[in-house]
Order: sequence, then C-alpha cells, then structure tokens
Amino acid sequence: MAAELFASLEDGRAHFGKGIYASQHEPAVWGTRLRILMNNYSNSNPLSFDAAGPEPQRVAREWGHENPQGHRAAFCIPLIVPKNTAYFIFERQTPDMAMRRVQDASGIYRPVGLGEDYRGRPVHRNRDVWVVRVADALGTPGNASVAADALAEVVRIRLCRLRRHLGNEDYETLSCIFELGRRLQGRSEFKQAEELYRESLQGLRRLLGEDHPEVLVNMINLATVLGTRPEAVAMLREALKKTKAILGEYHINTLTCMANLAELLIVGSKLEEAQLLAAECLEKRRVALGDGHPDTWCSLHLLANICRRRCYGSGSQFRASGFCEAEQLLRQCMEKRRAKFGESHPITISTMVHLAQVLEDQDKSEEAEHMYREANEKSQARLGKSHEMALDGLGCLVSFLLKHRKLEEAEQLCRDRVEGSMAALGHKNKEHMIDAIRSLGRILTQQNKFAEAEAVHREAVEKATMGENNVTTLQCRHDLAFTLQAQGKLEEAAMLASECLEERRTMRCDAHPHTRIIMGTLADIWMRQRKFQEAETLLRERLDMCQTDLGESHLVSIACLCNLALCLQKQGKLEKAEPLTRKCLAAKKARLGDEHQATIIEVNNLAELLRKKGNLMDAEPLHREAVERGFAVLGELNPLTICFSFNYAKLLHDQGKLEEAESIHRQAWQQRRAQLGDFHLDTLDSMHELGRLQQERGHLEEAQSLLRSALQQRQAKLGDAHPDTLSSTFHLAATLEILRQLHPAEQLLRQQGDSHPETLSWSKDAACACQSKVLGELKVAGA
Repeated sequence: MAAELFASLEDGRAHFGKGIYASQHEPAVWGTRLRILMNNYSNSNPLSFDAAGPEPQRVAREWGHENPQGHRAAFCIPLIVPKNTAYFIFERQTPDMAMRRVQDASGIYRPVGLGEDYRGRPVHRNRDVWVVRVADALGTPGNASVAADALAEVVRIRLCRLRRHLGNEDYETLSCIFELGRRLQGRSEFKQAEELYRESLQGLRRLLGEDHPEVLVNMINLATVLGTRPEAVAMLREALKKTKAILGEYHINTLTCMANLAELLIVGSKLEEAQLLAAECLEKRRVALGDGHPDTWCSLHLLANICRRRCYGSGSQFRASGFCEAEQLLRQCMEKRRAKFGESHPITISTMVHLAQVLEDQDKSEEAEHMYREANEKSQARLGKSHEMALDGLGCLVSFLLKHRKLEEAEQLCRDRVEGSMAALGHKNKEHMIDAIRSLGRILTQQNKFAEAEAVHREAVEKATMGENNVTTLQCRHDLAFTLQAQGKLEEAAMLASECLEERRTMRCDAHPHTRIIMGTLADIWMRQRKFQEAETLLRERLDMCQTDLGESHLVSIACLCNLALCLQKQGKLEKAEPLTRKCLAAKKARLGDEHQATIIEVNNLAELLRKKGNLMDAEPLHREAVERGFAVLGELNPLTICFSFNYAKLLHDQGKLEEAESIHRQAWQQRRAQLGDFHLDTLDSMHELGRLQQERGHLEEAQSLLRSALQQRQAKLGDAHPDTLSSTFHLAATLEILRQLHPAEQLLRQQGDSHPETLSWSKDAACACQSKVLGELKVAGA
C-alpha cells in the first residue's frame, strides 16, 4: 500500500518536483471526491468542471473506483511538517524543479515557471498542491522514505499495466521502461537495467527518431550502465556530438554527457582527453548554471580527480603543479559544499576525504591526518559507525596509518571496520566487506604477523564466492599468494599467482593494472625460486604492455624496467643489467627526488650490481647513500633499511673489512629475527651470510652452527635442489673440512651430488676453494 500511495516516487509522476504530494485543505473543503481527484491528478480547474467531460471521466476512471488499489479520495492522511520543507507550486519550487529545463515551441530550452508542471504545462490557479520535500542521510531529495524494493515495485506494477493496456511500443510504456531501468541502475542491478534501457532506446528511436532529446538521454544512461566496455565510450561520444548539435553546448544533458564521458576516459587511462573534457564541462557549467550550482561543484571534483591521477607517473615538476591544482579545486569544492550543506553533511565529508588524499600525495601528512580524522569523526557522528560511507572514511584513515607505519592503530581501526562491515552490510555489499578483510590481511602482513595474515586472506578468498573469474575473487587470491611468498611458501604462492594470471588472460584483461600486478608478483616468486628465465620472459612481456599502454616515461613503465634489470642482475647478466639500472635510477631521481623510497631502492640496486661486478670502489658510496637515506627517510627498523644494511655488510665482507661487516650482519640478523621470525627466508639469508663471514674469520664453531641451521631451514622451505640450499651445503661442508670432519663434509657433498650430478664436481671445487682461502687466512692470522 505504501508503494502505491507514494507512486509519485517515479520521476514521470512527480509533476512538481520530488517529494510527498499533499493539500492544505481537509476533504470537507472540496465537497466531493471527484474534486479531490481533479486537484490531485489534473491541471484543470478542480472547483468548476463538467463531470461528464472527458478529463473528469479520465481522472475518475484511473483514480476512482476502477483503480485496483481503491479510490484515491477515499482516505486522508494528516501530515505535520516543518514549514521550510513544504513547497506550494505557485510560490516556490523544489530544488530539482528549479533546475529543470523544458523546450518551448521555438525549440529553445527554458526553466520551468511557477505554476507549471514538469513539462512546462500551465496549471489552473485553483489547484492546491504542496510538495513536501524529504531528504535522505546524504541530503539527496526523495519522494518518500519507502524501501527501495517498494519503489521499484511501484514502477513494475505500472509497467505491467501499461504493457497490458497500451502495448510495448506506446510512448508511456517506453517511458516507464526507462524509469524502471533508472531505478534498477540506482540499486546496482546493472544487467536488468541494461536490458530495459536497450528496450526503451530501440522503441523510442522508432517512435521519436534518432535525434530526439529523450533518445539521447536514454543513450547517456545506457552508456553509464555499460561501464568500461568500449561500446559505452562510443555511445557517449555519439550522444555528446548529437546533444551539442541539437540541444546546444550549454544544455544540462550535453554537460552531463560530457562529464560521464570524462569519467569513462579516466577508467581507460585516457587522462589527457578526460582533463580537456572535464575542464570544458566546468567552464560551461559555470556559465550555464553558475558557481553556486551543485553540478558545477561536481565538475570541480571531477577535474581535481583527473589532475591527481595525471600526477602519477609524471615528472616531479608536473606532479607538483598537478597536485597543487587538484588541491585548489577541492578546496573550492569543499568550501562551496560546506556553505551550502554544512560541516557535517556527508557530501562535505566526502570532499574532505578526497582533499586529505591530495594533501597526503604532497607529503602534507600532518594536515592530511587531521582531515582524515575529522572526516571519520563527523561521518560516524552523522551516519553512525556502521554506515557504508562511514566505513569507507575509516578505510581511508586506515590506509593513511598503514602508509605511515602506525600499524597498531591501523590494525585496531581496521578490525573495527571489518566488524562493522560484516554486521551492517554483510551480503548486501559483499565487496565492501571483503575489501575490509583484505585491508586487515595487508596490515598483518606489514606487521609480519604472517600466520594470522594468511588466515585472514584465506577467509577473504572463502567469502569471495562470486565465481572463479570474478575480479574480487582474483584479488583475494593474489593477496594470499603475496602473503605466502612473504612466508617463503613459494610453491603454493606460485601456483596461486599462476592461476590468477591465467584466469585474467581468460577474461581478456591483459592490459588491466591488476593483471600487471599479478605478473610482477609471479615474477618475484619465480626469482626467489631461481626460475630466472621464466621470470625474465614474464617481466619483458609486462614491460612491453606498460610501455605500449602508458608510454616509456610513465613511472609504472620505469618500475617494470627496474624489475627486469633486477632479474638480469640476479641471473648474473650484469653487463645487460647495468645500463637499465642506471637509466631507472636517473629517471626516478628526476621524477621523484633523491629521498623517495623508490629512488633509494634503485641506489641500492645499482650498488649491489657494481659489487657483484667487483667494482667495489664505485659501489661503496652508493651503498652508504642507500643506508644513510634509509635511516633518515624510512627509519632504522624499516625492512628496506635493514636490507640496505645487509647488502652494505656484504660489500664490507668483499673488501675484507670483516669486523665491521660482522657487526652490521649481526644487527641485521637480530632485527630480522625480531620482525620476521627465526625461519623467514630473509632471516635465513642473514644467518647464512653471518655464518660464511665467521667461517672466514676463523670462528668455526659459530660458523658451523649458523650454516647448519640455515641449511636445515632452507631444505625445509626451499628443498634440497634450490641454489640457496646448495650454497649453505657447500659452505657448511667447507667449514667441516676445515675442522677436519671430513666424513660428514663428504656426505653432505655426495648427497647433493647424488641429487644433482652436474653440480657435484662444482660443489667439491667450491668447497676446496673455500677451504684453501680460509686456511690461508688462518695462516696469515697466526703468523
């Protein structure tokens, strides 16, 4: 009954704007039920008419006793509402009605006047119609607070009736089909909405012609539902061309089409064209609607978003100006919305969050954090902690804290977000809930709580039961693969990452950014497994894709080039790797500056390459630079800083500065044990290197203990055949030979030789060489 009562929820029935329709007079004032119906459903004089005339007969037939839900004048619902929410149609218009434009006889679009309905038709002055405006939590006007299911049901009932009485090709039927599609689109039922939009578009084209304004509106909405499909962009381009020609450059539908096309171009990474369109749209909305119109503010927000996105992958000078422009646009937008809607209005809060993100991009961390926290507090106070928008704001704050390594607070807030998402949203918004769970898993991984992180990511995979090839499912499985890799569980990690990549290729999403991320993860896993040829092939494919899609100078392309250079370095292809590494370092310094994390990593990579080439003199200042900047920028306990120190210790070892190298190796080992645990692969690397160093210093008992522990754990995690396992075997065997434990040493080498005949002679040679070196140094030391 409520759905039928508030049938004016359908825009086509909301003749005077969105709201609840009422009269200030009691039924007795009207005298007869027919007068009440005439007041409610006809533009004619409700006080003087011929009851036998066609208009009163139509009204009586549609809304009187023949109405399936009963006579509409048979009951009266008293309303007491604030005066400022009630709009008398001859005195003032609802905001949405004030924005509406109609086409007059000469073809010119004009505003709807007072005392006119939504089509610009005059209304008799004796009508007494009031529109009570109702707004939801976001301040969006609605016609009544009726459940969305009931609203869609209203339109479905009407559509069934129209199909039955008028057929599928009638204008009223096609308009209702369009309206139902719009309702379903608002509920994210895009597949059904698409079918309805296509049906109404085909019918309206036959009925009204290709270039009719209603046909163009249908095209715009259909393109929006199609999302990122190429058909959508082509449809919007066609619609924009026609709306400009037919409706004019400044018509509201032309500008809406322009903004929608810009949004789709963003998704397709065509940011330069998107920015030109968004800037044009903003300029024309300012002229057509004024600076105080909400659509103008939407254009400010859109242009700011594009400016921000264009900064990624750009040079440092362009980045600075782009972020600055985005900040200025968002500050304008926020001030306008704050003045119109207030400090705590959800749309103001949303703008605040986006501004905080731009401030964070510019390293204005203090102001950004304050803004994130303020937005979080206001959204929770206004909407409640379990509201979807409040949970999104909390997610942004969590991401900020994670980036700035405030991990304990980030973890607690993320747990609150997971709990709120599961309680409030559940199956209604599964993707939102899964995103919260994934965030928690990433935070736990950052804290090296790998076992719990793995359990959380497995839960996310289990909950993402939306089909094997669903994007969210693949993201969850990739997260799990990444966490397994971090623990050294390389076989399962490789299997998962390979499956994700294969399914991405099946979906024909090779060019999607997430596909490139999966390729990078799989290549990293293969490198750790020493499957360098497979990793190199994959990284070259990834590099070609990035350079084709984004250009060689884009930061993502440069990052891919860095990964390829590192892979070549790990294979010992140092001559090929060096020019690529130097190119990457120069590009990162130019674009990101000397103190950016990515630049410091590349300094370390070049230093390691030069060390491996034996160019210790050139490698040393680079290693020192990486360590010093790591301490200053990232902090002493950052895993990257520890890695830089570990590599510097290897350089000192190569230079023969064994005492200094031991001190740094021991510190790195202890830090990794504390952060990662005794059995993490990085911890085992430190243990192995410290054992190797102690062997050369003649501290053979400790060397034997360290190398034996490293060997046992590498065998368990990597298998007997892994090169790292073989390395620990050889150095332990050499140590045992020095200690004159010849039989155990021979047994170790024969075990590896039996498994890998090709490596047996090499392993013996390596052990002998190592033994000779150590014995020689012991003789010098004892001299």
